[in-house]
Amino acid sequence: MKKIIVFTLSAVICQSCYTRIGDLNMASNRNVESSVNYVLKAKYVIAKGKSKTGDALEVALDNAVKKIEGGEFMKNVKISVKNNGRKVKVEGDVWGL
Repeated sequence: MKKIIVFTLSAVICQSCYTRIGDLNMASNRNVESSVNYVLKAKYVIAKGKSKTGDALEVALDNAVKKIEGGEFMKNVKISVKNNGRKVKVEGDVWGL
């Protein structure tokens, strides 16, 4: 009986954590102009996105960029997922005009 309780508790604890899937140099949902000089707007911005249709990463990126006025894209991005990709968390620096 103890083994079943320990297994159940460990399964619940492991499901509540985000799993880091990768790091990116830059992430954006829009086109970035190479001729424009962008500036760092905010460091280490964290945003989460949730979706049942599979676009949770797009939602999370949009949420992070919209947090900062004038934000356009993110650099040094860490991406983590939860619940088979239905919830995504992004962390990184927001750059903009």
